[in-house]
Amino acid sequence: MKPVIHRVAALPALGSGLRSPHLLAAGVLVCAALLTGCRLSPAASSPAHHPGRTGTGARVVTGHVAAPVSSGGGSVAEQVASGWLAAMAAFQSAARSADANEPALLATTVGPMLAVETSYLRQMQASGELAVGPTADLGTPTVAVVSPRLATVTDCVYDAEVAVDRATGQPVVGLAGQVEHERFSSVMERTTTGWELAEQTAVEVTACPAS
Repeated sequence: MKPVIHRVAALPALGSGLRSPHLLAAGVLVCAALLTGCRLSPAASSPAHHPGRTGTGARVVTGHVAAPVSSGGGSVAEQVASGWLAAMAAFQSAARSADANEPALLATTVGPMLAVETSYLRQMQASGELAVGPTADLGTPTVAVVSPRLATVTDCVYDAEVAVDRATGQPVVGLAGQVEHERFSSVMERTTTGWELAEQTAVEVTACPAS
């Protein structure tokens, strides 16, 4: 499970002609288009945007990065992918106890996304909820390195981790209590400790393409 700044209801399966359905934050798109370092703003709706086409000469790598890459090793794109996978895993872990102070979460997520996630986890705690079930299959992330400070990651995820009522064990009402396929579009920001998740949007889809 994953809280997102924007969420769109179910759409046809990927590969059916739908292209670039993600909505990225307007401030982030301006930063990426200019290839300059600027402060990420809170999310706002903007036209559909293909992250692999952001900027001139963006480096793109497709493939699963199984283990974290240190800040001094691997290509920049591999480091971005590693940071994204770590951030996704950190939230999944934090949701199992609804712990907004999960150290791994605080170490892998920044900016607007960290505020969204910690607020969501506090709401879960107050409502007596926690996450159960298999953690998400993170699929095959695609990375576009936009500038020395910003990068984007897109991926289709099968997410079987759901929120349940702590007392009854029953799934909560709504998207958080449902198994889903989701198309993620994320903005990663380079910090003093590595690449961290700063913004994220998701579109619910009927299925992810076969890997």
